[in-house]
Parts: sequence; C-alpha cells; structure tokens
Amino acid sequence: MCFDVYLCNTECWNPEPHARPVFSTVLENLQLIAQSSFVETPSLSFHVLQDDWRSEIELMFEELRSKEQVSVCCALNMV
Repeated sequence: MCFDVYLCNTECWNPEPHARPVFSTVLENLQLIAQSSFVETPSLSFHVLQDDWRSEIELMFEELRSKEQVSVCCALNMV
C-alpha cells in the first residue's frame, strides 16, 4: 500500500496538468489507502525502525571515519 501512496503523489504532481487525475479519482485512491492495512501499521513500529536506521547509519559513519583515518595515515607515511 505504501506504493499506492507514492503512486498517488506521483500522479498528482505530474508535470503535465492534463495527465493529473481528477479530484474524484484522488479522493477514491485516498479512501482506499485509508481503509487499507497501511494505515493500521502501529506508529511505534516506524519509530523502532527509525532507531534501527539511525544505529545502522552511525555504524556506517564510524566505519567510514576509521577508513579515512587509515587512508590519511598511509598518505602521510608515503610523504
């Protein structure tokens, strides 16, 4: 259903105004999304995922900083 939200946004922001859906179609799509299980996803699950992403990103940056330090040290040793 997340894709449906994306598709609805994409259609509404079509650069060609005549290719955009009429309001009744947008309303129908939004009603379908509102009735789907997408809306029933507990908000807590998003926050848990967000914390996981944050931890993963922090770990990635730590690894990059470590690799950068090794690279700088190697470059200084070559001079």
